[in-house]
Amino acid sequence: MEKTHFQFFVEELNQTMVLQYKTIEILFENQYGYPELDPVRAEICKCLVCGLNQAAITLTNHLLEMSLKTCLIFKYSKKNKGTNTDVFDWFDEGVKKYDSIDLGQSINAACSVGLLTKPQKLRLYDFREQFRNAFSHGSLEKTFGDITAPVKVITTKDFNSIEELGKIAFDRNKDKSVKLTKLPMFRGIAQAMFAQQNSIPYFMEIDKIIRTMLSNLKDK
Repeated sequence: MEKTHFQFFVEELNQTMVLQYKTIEILFENQYGYPELDPVRAEICKCLVCGLNQAAITLTNHLLEMSLKTCLIFKYSKKNKGTNTDVFDWFDEGVKKYDSIDLGQSINAACSVGLLTKPQKLRLYDFREQFRNAFSHGSLEKTFGDITAPVKVITTKDFNSIEELGKIAFDRNKDKSVKLTKLPMFRGIAQAMFAQQNSIPYFMEIDKIIRTMLSNLKDK
């Protein structure tokens, strides 16, 4: 009997979970101590252990924006509210100030109030283009940039459909390299490969920046 996709998935998990866990063990076990952020952080770790790399990148993007706004709201409320304020009203002004701003504004604001360093700010600008905008907007150009793939040299007379083109064009015994932005039929495979290579290092850097912000939030 032919194996189902689910059976293949379970076999793959059994082969990779322990190794993946060892790669991120410290992060998996080290919570922030903030229930506002830890559920998403924990889910990212589970995605990484299971090899769900595109899901991990998408959730890491979400965690970044959540953490920036959360820290900005907390810092503003801590600075601008007195001790006699009703706890249920304590965050209202901070939420109104920061809840609707975009990612670029959040990054700038976090740097201006001392939650981020300037190098961290610039790094987050890079991540905004490479990961957040690329994955959120489904952009070939933002995701792959100048990355190329090996292909055969073919013309339109060599195929009758886009599906046939996908089978003909990609060939490691290449005649030439072509930018992936010219090959949208390969997008799914190429994006999965990109995510596999980048999901863990991306999360590690974002996690480190978030921990810095949380530390600065306590100190100032």
